[in-house]
Amino acid sequence: MTEGVDAVASTAGATPLPPMLFRRTAFPRLARLKGDQGGKRVFLDLPHTATVPLTPRQAIDIDTRDDMSE
Repeated sequence: MTEGVDAVASTAGATPLPPMLFRRTAFPRLARLKGDQGGKRVFLDLPHTATVPLTPRQAIDIDTRDDMSE
């Protein structure tokens, strides 16, 4: 990860998406997340972040085998 960057996230438009990569210093904040909050909340609160843009095709959400056929 680039020096001075706390986290990196992929993006589709302006929305941070997984996968996300966090420096070890963010781990305590991530460990306090409850339920379905996800890392986006921590990412948005960090002062020094970077993003990697994805195309809409690259950013599809795959949870099941059926999602792979889309």
